Amino acid sequence: MSEPNAIVVEPVVSEEKVKELLGVGTELTNLDYKRVVDLNDRPSLVEFTKDVAAMRACGGYIVIGADDCGKLTGEMTTQLAQQFDEANLRQKLEKFLHPTQVIPAQHTVAGHPVVLVFAPRHSLGFTVVKAIGEYTKPNNKQQTVFRPGDVFLRRGTSSARWEQSEVLSLFAERDERLREQHRKEFAATVAAIEAGVRGQSIARGPAQALTWQLDQASFDNAVLELLRERDLVPVRLLLLRAAGDTLAAADGGDLEEYRTILDRLISLAGTALTVDDDDVAASVIDQLALIYRTPPAPQSGDGKLLALLWLEIIFRVEALGGLAVRLGKWEIVRKLALQPSPDEYWAIWLGHGLVMGSRQNHFPKINGQDEGGGLIPPARRITHRLPALRPYAVDDSTYDPQPGTAIPDRDPILDALCGFDAIAALVITTRPRRGTTRPPRAGSEYYPSFANYYSRRSEPWWTKLATDREFRTTVLGDVSEDALGDALWEVAVRAARIDTGFGVWSVTSAPVRQLIDAAQNRQSR
Repeated sequence: MSEPNAIVVEPVVSEEKVKELLGVGTELTNLDYKRVVDLNDRPSLVEFTKDVAAMRACGGYIVIGADDCGKLTGEMTTQLAQQFDEANLRQKLEKFLHPTQVIPAQHTVAGHPVVLVFAPRHSLGFTVVKAIGEYTKPNNKQQTVFRPGDVFLRRGTSSARWEQSEVLSLFAERDERLREQHRKEFAATVAAIEAGVRGQSIARGPAQALTWQLDQASFDNAVLELLRERDLVPVRLLLLRAAGDTLAAADGGDLEEYRTILDRLISLAGTALTVDDDDVAASVIDQLALIYRTPPAPQSGDGKLLALLWLEIIFRVEALGGLAVRLGKWEIVRKLALQPSPDEYWAIWLGHGLVMGSRQNHFPKINGQDEGGGLIPPARRITHRLPALRPYAVDDSTYDPQPGTAIPDRDPILDALCGFDAIAALVITTRPRRGTTRPPRAGSEYYPSFANYYSRRSEPWWTKLATDREFRTTVLGDVSEDALGDALWEVAVRAARIDTGFGVWSVTSAPVRQLIDAAQNRQSR
């Protein structure tokens, strides 16, 4: 039975959400109100850490700046609220807890600073304290709140140590989740064997048998068998027909057929990358670039349709880029990032396709508004739908492809997509312009979709580029440290302008910040 006033627990920390939670007017198992929290005050930090640890047993919210009835206290100041930067908050909590995922946001409600912290449910159903949490009370007595090995739960509206009777129920929930996961994996294994048999039959057939009209599973398995046997004739014939087939589908206004052909091509590239056949993957990208630059017949070439055709390609390019990053295929990353568009101003297809699609209002909507996230949400849905793009995440059944659904804290596919987008921004920004060594302005050629997500999903790649010279040369070419700093600054400025409702993307890496600061100093001279 659900609690009275039950709330929807989701990784949303918008102003609308904090007002909704204040309106509940009473604490719940997954909703805790705090009058004030000072992260620089040890007693306050230790007590707050205990509450975060307990909340991670069920997943929920901590609203800071309100009394037990959700009434604003006015005790939170702007200075105290500013302590709840994500990087600072995690650093404070991880003095006592193992790596802890939280999403904080600062808001002003009725003129008062309010902080909302979302603590997602831990995958185990609980989190274990790693260090002692204690402080000295005003009477000089030592107060110990928790010790290493302690586990806290939400018991009603209180944070309390677990008891023996609660341990069994917690592990029972975890064990049932594992059993269900194993059942799904077994069913998927049986289905994969059956699909593999069909794929072998197609691969041994005539060269013309490899066609985009095959269902996705049969196509994927046939491609895998052909690449394993190094029988590339059917693959080459498929690629030769691809441009004509997509053009015919576009001319006929058959968008479903157009999308299906693109799905088969991008799946072919994904499988090729997975088995280290980068030449086949590169050939697919060449065909996609040819399709991108080849307009349909005049009668079907109106701006709205043309923008949609471009955007469908770019969504899949972004999806393939995520896999390329995950597999460390840096030449493919560069090739995906640097394909030209048919436009003189929007010279690179990633920027061109996004801008044209946005102008024609083609991005998915939530309540009449763009869902946000740029290229990444559609690419995430495509990756979910096409298993060849996620060989490292075979079971993606927990992902909900509906626009506007909650973003899980752990999502390796989303991390890979953000990584590609962040790297592509620098590849584009540091490349020489036509006939000159002067780099282009990123703001005019590239929208940083990665900036719609927390920097921890993308910034590690920037840090690696800043600290690993060999990696930098592999990914960006012969780019000096100063040129990299200029590019980082330019893209970071653009990224920081994107307001997602969760706070803005920001640089937290010291090596990246050092390069950006140096670039700013050079510009100010």
